[in-house]
Amino acid sequence: MNNKIKRLIAATIDLAFISILTIPLILYFDNSNYRLWRDMTQLLFFGLFLNKDCTKGISIGKRLFNFVTIYKGRPASSLKCLIRNVTLLIYPIEALILLINPQAKRIGDYFAGTTVIKQDHSLKAIKQNSNLLLRDVLFTLLLTGLILVFVNYFYGIL
Repeated sequence: MNNKIKRLIAATIDLAFISILTIPLILYFDNSNYRLWRDMTQLLFFGLFLNKDCTKGISIGKRLFNFVTIYKGRPASSLKCLIRNVTLLIYPIEALILLINPQAKRIGDYFAGTTVIKQDHSLKAIKQNSNLLLRDVLFTLLLTGLILVFVNYFYGIL
């Protein structure tokens, strides 16, 4: 199986994992009078989806297939991963571009300047400062929340 197919399977695993965590909550709150909670769980779904690989460029699916998202030879920051994942909202187009692109890049990779590679031992040896990683993840989650609130405000979900 080639790496492009493995990447699509990894993305499907990520989506399945996020769905298993959030869809039962969405369905539960959809049949109740708690509209705010339903909307919040939908925001949780999209927040997890957009930040699925925000810790050192590795998601659950990528970990299973030993992939990592890199930027300039280092694991991509949380912000780079968020930028890269925004284009997943047009997933069928992204999957098609990944399959036909000889460099195996998605549109999101071009926007963020990232590349997905097989993780090797030299890359595993790179250590990120844990304080910087925590700051990076918190900033990205805050930015994602602001984007989602902004979108919801203009589209009237909340």
